[in-house]
Parts: sequence; C-alpha cells; structure tokens
Amino acid sequence: MVRRKTSGKRNLAQRSSFLTWRRDERGAVALIVTVFLAVMFGFAALVIDLGVLFVVRGELQNAADAGALAGVVELVNNGEDSAQTMAVAFATEDGQFRLNRTAPEADAVDVIVLGPETLRVRISRSAGTEAGPVPTIFARIWGKETAEVRAVAVATLNHQVVGTGPGNLMPFGIHEDLLDANGDGQYDVGEYIDIYPYPWAPGNFGTIDLNGGSNSNAETAYWIENGYDGIFVIPENTGYINVEGDPGMSGGSLSGAINFRVGERVLFAVFDQVTEQGANTIYRVVDLVGGIITSFQLTGDESSLHFTVLIAEFSAPNLIVASGGGVPSNSSVSAPVLIQ
Repeated sequence: MVRRKTSGKRNLAQRSSFLTWRRDERGAVALIVTVFLAVMFGFAALVIDLGVLFVVRGELQNAADAGALAGVVELVNNGEDSAQTMAVAFATEDGQFRLNRTAPEADAVDVIVLGPETLRVRISRSAGTEAGPVPTIFARIWGKETAEVRAVAVATLNHQVVGTGPGNLMPFGIHEDLLDANGDGQYDVGEYIDIYPYPWAPGNFGTIDLNGGSNSNAETAYWIENGYDGIFVIPENTGYINVEGDPGMSGGSLSGAINFRVGERVLFAVFDQVTEQGANTIYRVVDLVGGIITSFQLTGDESSLHFTVLIAEFSAPNLIVASGGGVPSNSSVSAPVLIQ
C-alpha cells in the first residue's frame, strides 16, 4: 500500500489561511483605530468649542450683572430713562470683554423695568445684532459655523443697609426726629428739613468726626467734597455706633466745600441721642439717610443761618447690607442686589 505525502500541501493551506486571517485582523484594527480617532478628535473639537462658548457666556453674564446693578441704582436715583442708558453703558463696557473679540453693542442689550425697584437686563451675541453670533472653531466642520449665546440678570434693591463704602457719607449728623415728622416710622422722603443751627449740644452743631481722629477743617472739607474715604458700618448686634462730634460747622470755613456738593445725592448719619459738649460731644448714630443739600448759610445774621436738606432716596453699589434679618427696612437708603 502506497501512502501519499499530503502534509506539505496541508501546511501550505494552513499557512495561507493564517496569513489571510492576519491581514483581515490588521484591516479590522486599522478600521477601529480610524473610527476611534475620528470620534476622539470630534469630541476634542466639541469640547474646545463648548469651552469657548462657556467663557463667552460668562463674560456676557458679568456684563448683564453689571448693567442690572448699575441700572437699578440709577432707576431709584434718576428714573427709568436714565436707568436704561446706564444699564446699557455698563453692559457694553469694552473692558469686560476679552474672548468676545467683537464686543456687544447697545443693540444687543434689552433693558426692562419690572417694578419701581427691579430691573432686568438681557444681553446676547446673536443674529441681527451688530456683534452677531459667536464664530465656532471646529464645529464648522459639521456645518455649525456660529452659535448664539445669551445671558440675563435681574437686580432689585435691599433696604436693610447698615453701612457704606468710601465716597458717599457726609460728616454731618441729622437727628432722627427731624426725619419722621408724621411719626409713621419711615423717613419723610421728599420733605425739606433744616439741620442748622440746632444746638444738639453746647458748642456743637452736628458736624461729626467719622474716623474718631483729631480731624482738621481741611479733613472735614475733604470728606464733604469727596465723601468719607473710609468704611462706615453700624454694628448689627448693637444697632448703633458712637461717633465723636466736631464743632467745625459753626463757622464759614466749610462753605466752599459744601457749595461743591449742592444739588447732589449724598448720605448723612442719623443719630438718636447726644452726650457731652463741644469737641467732646458723642453722637449715637443709629442709621443712614439719603439727602440733597439744596441751600445753606453758615455765617451772618442768626436769623438767616440754615442748612437745608431734601430727604431723598439714595442707592449705591458699595452700600453694605445686613447679614441677618433683624435690621429695620430703610425707606431712604438701599443697596442693589442680584436676584437672578
């Protein structure tokens, strides 16, 4: 019996099959890698575009916040038209836009007054505005060349104010009895009062030393022209702060500085009791009140002496609101706060 030699042919067939499998395997791996890389680069591109849009929206949100806060202050101080203008100006200030290389213009801002003390600002990078939508970087590969981004902010006023930052407060105190003639517990906004010459203490007429130092007339004049340059806070745990008096207002040395502030909205300290006299006078300051100096006469015939103030609403971004809920609401003074 003769046996045929078939092992060589079989080995060759096996080898050929193995090589074919290896080529198929390499082809499959190459396909998988290609698909994986495409997906990975697609996600990377998406992340970059989303990151850019996220930063752009953050800038728009900051702009909307700034516009709303400035606008609501202007709303209470000078009315709706002025509030609209102020909100748009703050919302489109160039310095706050970095990634928005084309900064939004006034046509991208929508200001709506929601109430006597509430204002909403919307700002957008969108079609139809001068700045237009935000160009994409990689999404344009898939046909998405631009994206619209918007931000909204709503601001209102908080009337639980316990202090102020620099630039607002005058070095003059007003007795609380002068501010509430009808006894309803609220300051008589819109009424005129005369705060001089009231002899609250012998030798002292309501000028106060806001930092407790040995201030001179020059320092007092500086505080009048520029507002007190420090931070003034009434402690919430006591509800009052003792402030030393200064007899400087009894003469005409401050007339030039006071004349500089006539017609402007400013803050005054409100006190409820006075002790001691002269330069040692202590005023117990319990609150703040807004006012406009309308006229004054500090020298001359006693019958003509006066310091007339219109009790007015006052709001500013650097006013300090109470941290708790036990501080009474102030009808005259308020600080802007964001509620959206």
